[in-house]
Amino acid sequence: MNIVDLSYCVDETIPAYPGDTPYAVNVAMIATGPGKDPILPNLSQIRLGLHVGTHGDAPFHFWPSGNTIDKVDLHRGLGAACKIILDHIKPGQAILVEHLKEFEAMITQNPRILFWTGWDKNFRNPNYFTHHPYIHSDTAKYLLTLGVITVGMDFPSVDYPPHDTHFVLLGANIFILENLTGLEQLPTDGFSLAALPLKLRGRDGSPVRAVAFW
Repeated sequence: MNIVDLSYCVDETIPAYPGDTPYAVNVAMIATGPGKDPILPNLSQIRLGLHVGTHGDAPFHFWPSGNTIDKVDLHRGLGAACKIILDHIKPGQAILVEHLKEFEAMITQNPRILFWTGWDKNFRNPNYFTHHPYIHSDTAKYLLTLGVITVGMDFPSVDYPPHDTHFVLLGANIFILENLTGLEQLPTDGFSLAALPLKLRGRDGSPVRAVAFW
């Protein structure tokens, strides 16, 4: 079996979306090892915004009465997926319906789609959050007609303010996966996605460990 990790490693250097809570760790206890008195384990606490690094968005992220992350159907993050190759998309350019027409048959057969634009190479650059590609709201509506249930991408957000695309996708209970990486290692289809959120009651999103396998 081939397994590709599509997630960023979380540490103190990981960039956070402007306004989000950056990662911090507090070491509460350090392991002493066997034969010591007392024998202590390693214990740590973390502080982390729910949308830092590779993560999933719940409808509640933008819809006040939308499903929270603990209510998201796990089926959306687990199953047949496909990669949409859009590495020609320029910084700040919208992904339009015309960009997806050639992939229509593949999308209808694999309802979890992952957009590969190559933007993840800018992950630690200042323009990562300000010039990324985005999905036009009309494209989001088109994806709904194709039966898509999950939309993942190698950039930090599906859109920019006023967040029309977020409202379209989350309003239809589409699971959004942002900040994926390593998509160039995947075939276009014939693989499965596993991206499961933490069961955080009443919250708007969650970090995920996203992997593809075939």
